[in-house]
Amino acid sequence: MTRDESAKRDFEVEHSGVDDDLPAELRDAEPFERELDDDEGVEIDGTLRRQRFGVADLIVAIVFAFLFLVSGYAALGNLIGLPRYLQANGYVDIPWVTLVGAVAAPVVLFVASLFAGRGRPTFERALILIVALAANAALGFSLDWFTLAGVRVA
Repeated sequence: MTRDESAKRDFEVEHSGVDDDLPAELRDAEPFERELDDDEGVEIDGTLRRQRFGVADLIVAIVFAFLFLVSGYAALGNLIGLPRYLQANGYVDIPWVTLVGAVAAPVVLFVASLFAGRGRPTFERALILIVALAANAALGFSLDWFTLAGVRVA
């Protein structure tokens, strides 16, 4: 007896008499139609799900991690240097919320895009990371403007 025949027999024994309320196409379904390769995706509800995180996925994640790191480094430089500069030039209020938000935004967007791309093919994961990087750039520009708009002269 092959593994497929054994699985089918076990499936029939476990579900005998229980499948009366199922449609005919589900009642006659095979538990395992064929073997899956390690690199092959599985289609669930019309969506292709990947089985493993490949080398291409790792390269894409590293490249985008560097791009997000550059943005975070610039925001960290603003967080460290801008308050001293503003105080030295006589500005009263330091917009700490926007400065800290500018540092947190790249980290939050990168992690969120990795979770959103989890289990997707490499191309879709790269597209999600591109959208997150564009959102990070737009948010960074906005926070820079809000930082400068939020200061008052003494």
